Amino acid sequence: MSPVVRNVLIVVAIAAVVSLSSTASAGAVVLRSLLSLAILAGMLYFGYVLWRENRSRLSYLPAAQRALLIGAAVVAVALVLTSPLWVKGFVAAIVFFALLGACAYAIYRVVDEARGYY
Repeated sequence: MSPVVRNVLIVVAIAAVVSLSSTASAGAVVLRSLLSLAILAGMLYFGYVLWRENRSRLSYLPAAQRALLIGAAVVAVALVLTSPLWVKGFVAAIVFFALLGACAYAIYRVVDEARGYY
């Protein structure tokens, strides 16, 4: 199985778990909160490692790319923090992960281009 197909299946499985836990029971609320915190912690760790390894390269970025990098990071954190308010079903969970993936791709592209400036 290719890595892309495997990763898409993982995202669909996580979205299914989130949508199945859309009931108002206390266990579902705790599960959704733990998933949200785990995603946020993973994003923060990824951002810290990315910044630590590339901080000298990122200082050479033009202002537009630096703004895109910071904007994508802020949007990703805002998505995770506001997800309990609007992610209520399977389609919303897929949209959430698609938006989160778009932010991650934008961050990756800016960091990848920053390697050419150093």
